[in-house]
Amino acid sequence: MMFRWLALLTAVVLPAFGQESTLVRVSDSWRCFKGTNSPSTPAAAWRQMDFDDSGWATATGAFIVNQAYEENSLLTDMPFNYLSVFFRRKFTVSDLASIQWLLLRLDYDDGFVAYLNGAEVARRGFAPEATVSFDTPAAWAGRTWGEEINLTSFANLLVAGENVLAIELHNSSLTDVTAALVAELVANFNRGPFVQNVSSNSAQVIWRTPVPADTKLEVGTNSNLGSALFAANFTNTHVTTLANLSPDTVYFYRAASSDGNRTAVGSVESFRTLKTSGPINFVVFGDSGVDSPGQYQIAKVIRDAAPDLVLHVGDIIYPSFDVRRADLKCLSVYQPHMKSAPYFFVFGNHDLYSGDAPFLETFYLPTNSVTGTEHFYSFDHGDVHFCALFVPMRVQDALFPNYYLGDGTAQYRWLTNDLATTAKPWKILFFHIPLNTSGAHRFDSSDGVYDRLELQRLLLPIARRYGVQLVLSGHDHAFERFAPMNGVHAVVTGGGGAGRYSLVERDAANAQYWNVLHCTKITVNADTLRLEALDTNGAVFDAMTIQRAMPPPQVYPASWHSPLLESKPPDDGDGNINGQSFDFTGAPIPTMPGEFSNLGRVYVNNDARNLYIGLEEVMMDASNNIFLFLESPRQTGVTNLIGIGNGIMDPDGQGADGMDFLENLRFTNFAPSVGCILGDEYGDYQYRYFARPVCS
Repeated sequence: MMFRWLALLTAVVLPAFGQESTLVRVSDSWRCFKGTNSPSTPAAAWRQMDFDDSGWATATGAFIVNQAYEENSLLTDMPFNYLSVFFRRKFTVSDLASIQWLLLRLDYDDGFVAYLNGAEVARRGFAPEATVSFDTPAAWAGRTWGEEINLTSFANLLVAGENVLAIELHNSSLTDVTAALVAELVANFNRGPFVQNVSSNSAQVIWRTPVPADTKLEVGTNSNLGSALFAANFTNTHVTTLANLSPDTVYFYRAASSDGNRTAVGSVESFRTLKTSGPINFVVFGDSGVDSPGQYQIAKVIRDAAPDLVLHVGDIIYPSFDVRRADLKCLSVYQPHMKSAPYFFVFGNHDLYSGDAPFLETFYLPTNSVTGTEHFYSFDHGDVHFCALFVPMRVQDALFPNYYLGDGTAQYRWLTNDLATTAKPWKILFFHIPLNTSGAHRFDSSDGVYDRLELQRLLLPIARRYGVQLVLSGHDHAFERFAPMNGVHAVVTGGGGAGRYSLVERDAANAQYWNVLHCTKITVNADTLRLEALDTNGAVFDAMTIQRAMPPPQVYPASWHSPLLESKPPDDGDGNINGQSFDFTGAPIPTMPGEFSNLGRVYVNNDARNLYIGLEEVMMDASNNIFLFLESPRQTGVTNLIGIGNGIMDPDGQGADGMDFLENLRFTNFAPSVGCILGDEYGDYQYRYFARPVCS
């Protein structure tokens, strides 16, 4: 699409502010009445603005019965009990004159009648003039998976201030065991606007209109805007590319479109371009698109976390990615945040069950230099180089021969070249199926070899060779982190909204497994990466740290504090005390991860009698030990550990494995007088099904 730069937008005079494009959002709460009898007397009263619905139930949108991948089960008792359900949602119109187009988007099964401020505006499953009462069956239709109904001719029913959208959903018979209603009401733009493909010097702004219209985008470095892009050709999907932007700079924008008769104008929004260097923060999540209350809660947590950008590790839409589902299951859910922050998506297996075209048609992402497509790509932000890979599910490889990851494939060659040429100190890979897992997909195999093992064989040598520190994935609907594998950390973060998976078999490298809905917030600052898992309330339930390099030598003072010491024995059968917390205070001392372990962060506290040392977020194999040495100015220390072993392979006899190995240890500029052996032989056995302490 070609655009003309305008110094000032003079062809069309735009108002200062526009009406929010979504009047009723898919994630909003509704008042609901099960149609065991008429919802009101007289029968039409429930449709009116002034009807008192305070006695009705309240529930979040996405109402279904017996259909997979949607978990709001408000209607589970509908079969054999009642034919209809009545819904009301009040909404506010702040700028009545700005509403030019009006559209009702629904996903339903079987039929419905919709009313706006008491007047009927749409129906499906009933004859045009038929009287519909609470016990009237709809014609059988099955799941529609999405329909957009242009209600612009009814926009005159809206009033400034409070309005009401009322919908009655009808099943085809009492014995019909499926029903669904997912609905939203949008004004002017039926998608967006939102930003994507943001870099340090460019960005794209995307929106859609219900009818073909021209494209106008005002842009500026403050809310007064000042410059504009314009394209006269009519289209429904509007994609504007902003070039020659400055790094780490806030830009304001406002979208507008006209079909010659009506001109719709959006509100002024803003985004920030990515950095060329420096600290960053971002959020990653996956396995989300089910229209569940949990998905909506995580969407809010992501928005409230205010990340620079968001990564999605696949399975964006269930049960399969269809363009008719893109808004209700993804874009409408995240648009309040996507209008100001870029989201970077990768394919999951569910996103390919209808082919790759719906994904490619919906999103605007970087492309790679080999295939020229968005199947896999990379980008930079701050000190981090991100690589998005096409690894949906190994069984799907044969369906996409030009894109799959295998020995010597186009993606394999692109990845090695891409990693070899970046100068960024931090390198992160993200894709769908996990490098490792203890969850439901642990034993997935397309060719007799477990998929996770094949992936480890392919990617771990590349990651190690080119200095990748972290691999992020989904597929298993849980949060799991692992001790390093050949120096590479892996995290599964597939808790974006779909049904949770329990632990199946604990992997030897497993450090923590939580089957909770979540997203993962990551900050990268200089040589430290901090990862925090956030639940549906935004609370941190697990965390880890990766130290790329140690800070310059410095003195870390102890904090005056008496940590809580447990007075009761372990009570869960695995050597743990349920409910205990990590009670150390002060600034943590960083540690460097090894090839197969990460000692997390060390805290030193003291009081008048004791010195306390606490290790937080330790990741190591259950058979490993930690050897901690302390130097005291009041005691004579040693410079080596010659003689500490007995020359016999008997760890039980010595109290810990590796004592003979320690005989080879020498100390320079350090003379410890105390040695501590810390074991984990009982401390973190994972079959406790998540009734775990706060700390690892």
